[in-house]
Amino acid sequence: VPDLPLMDYGAYPMKKSQNVVPVGYEDIWAPVLGKFGNPEYVKSMRERRVKYGEEYGFYVCGSMPRADGKGKPFIKIFEPWIGVRLLPWYAWKYRCDHFLIFMLFTGLPKPGWPEKHPAVSSNFGYSPLIYPGPNHTFIASIRLNALRDGMEDYEYFNKLHRMSAYLDPKFKPHKKLLDEITAATEVTSDICANPSIWTRDVEKLDDRRAKLGGLIIATQKAIDAYPQSRLDLNVK
Repeated sequence: VPDLPLMDYGAYPMKKSQNVVPVGYEDIWAPVLGKFGNPEYVKSMRERRVKYGEEYGFYVCGSMPRADGKGKPFIKIFEPWIGVRLLPWYAWKYRCDHFLIFMLFTGLPKPGWPEKHPAVSSNFGYSPLIYPGPNHTFIASIRLNALRDGMEDYEYFNKLHRMSAYLDPKFKPHKKLLDEITAATEVTSDICANPSIWTRDVEKLDDRRAKLGGLIIATQKAIDAYPQSRLDLNVK
């Protein structure tokens, strides 16, 4: 099927296996998040997306506790739940087209749950994003709620970025607003410096989200007051 796009989780353009790189074999790149700590890897994927239309993203799967606190954000029970909320922030920071979290659910609980057995896998401490509830229902975990918040944060970034295409940088009030938008839509190092260094301060995320929300309102008002603004929203 020559027109079927191919993706292999773990592949990126500069990866070598037996001295062979996967360029020409993959259409969508999806290395583990930690690889995004290497600027050259990110650069190579961005260049191929521009030149060949090859999308890229990341996945998270597994981690181990570290004494220095520099583990990657993930869903394990020994990790801060805020890390799950930050995954969409990483997707925005690196302008990814997709990301994957392993995994949603670790399997049905053993008989006697929850009195006798925990609803977490013994497999390396994975914590599910959903828990089994009564009558074959599911209960959202704190981490799933955090992921929802992170996805909503992403929509704030994306909406403001797309709305900014309406503004005219030659119009002085718009230029000032555009400068504020540029600053607010950057994921700064105090939030996510790289895949190993990220904040544990929820207030930083909430404050940024409030800032984005305020700018969305201000941008809409500026657009309404200046109907000659550009109308092309096909911006990435």
